[in-house]
Amino acid sequence: MSILYISEHGAKITIEEGRLVIAIKDHKRSIPINTIEEVVIIGRVSLSGSVTIYFLENNIPLTWLSKKGNYYGRLINTQNVNPMRQRKQVLRSEDADFSLELSKKFIQGKVNNQIVFLRQIARTKKGYNIDLKIKEIMRLSRKIESVVTVEELYGTEGIISRIYFSVFKDILPKELNFKGRNRRPPLDPFNSLLSFGYTLLMYEVYFALQNKGLNPYIGFMHKDRVNHPSLASDLMEEWRSVIVDSVVYGVFSKGILSIEDFHKGYNGGVYLNSDKIKVFLERFESRIRRKHNYLDDVNNINYRQSVLEQSNKLVNCIIENNIGKYNPMKLR
Repeated sequence: MSILYISEHGAKITIEEGRLVIAIKDHKRSIPINTIEEVVIIGRVSLSGSVTIYFLENNIPLTWLSKKGNYYGRLINTQNVNPMRQRKQVLRSEDADFSLELSKKFIQGKVNNQIVFLRQIARTKKGYNIDLKIKEIMRLSRKIESVVTVEELYGTEGIISRIYFSVFKDILPKELNFKGRNRRPPLDPFNSLLSFGYTLLMYEVYFALQNKGLNPYIGFMHKDRVNHPSLASDLMEEWRSVIVDSVVYGVFSKGILSIEDFHKGYNGGVYLNSDKIKVFLERFESRIRRKHNYLDDVNNINYRQSVLEQSNKLVNCIIENNIGKYNPMKLR
């Protein structure tokens, strides 16, 4: 089973003899429809009514993104809606102590994984003071357990993130012009791919949470905002460096993508060229399918499956009102 990404501009999607057919001009490709668990459409693609009905009947979510990685919307049925579970979710989200302790776990997982990733980079990048920055992040991370508000947690995490991204400012090719994290719009190729990758990751997590009967918009750490899936933002924190940052750094450090593969949009943002989107999607998909043994109680599963496992732990944490039921995925 897999996620299907469709990014060919002007493509038309139909179903023929048990296969999903993607046609553009005189070219067609097809995939056995029973192997698809989710579809992500990027850009202008049309689909027949029979495809829409099949997806709804078979609980195959469909997500629409723009070529810039902006989220348009999502088609999904309601078979996993669980109002009893969501009532408890709302109740826990209004408990300041519960929200703070759970938020600490999200950030502890995120920071641990950032440190491990930087250590991996430091093995091949000498002379950039990466080890000193890791030590500073570790020093700051020890403050996480003692913070008394989510706002204080945010402040500590923000300082850590600035130090973390300053490493990439030093080691990335200068022509990429990376000066630190920016977004809406992204102003350089590295930020552009980070934003695109985080959008893909966001809706991986969104689907997992919905699949477990939780409301992706009611979070514990990220504040409520109209049209923003706060819970998905919470849960994706521990996966950012594991899945997205590693892929984005890899495509530039290995020369798979370069500044020539990007263009400037009308809003001043920098975006990946259409003919290179598949290159990035292939790398993202390869990473999220990588198997590992980093979860405490489940071995030899891939990162996509791990997101579902973590969502299930979050459900147990909420239902039983027990923070101990949730532990973040930590690289070692």
